[in-house]
Amino acid sequence: MMLSLISSREEKLKAWTDKGYEVTSAKVSYTLAWKPQDSDVEYAVCLANTVLSKVEEKNESIT
Repeated sequence: MMLSLISSREEKLKAWTDKGYEVTSAKVSYTLAWKPQDSDVEYAVCLANTVLSKVEEKNESIT
């Protein structure tokens, strides 16, 4: 389950970077405890707000 959430997030981020955006900042907004039903181990999960900005294309033509 956790791996699929991470993969989904990576796919969404890649889709935006392919459109010309880049991550300009990220901030953890919440941290919560998550414990699978079949485990005694508890994990800290950070939920972050990510800010993307459109990358301006550079004109590298030689004049």
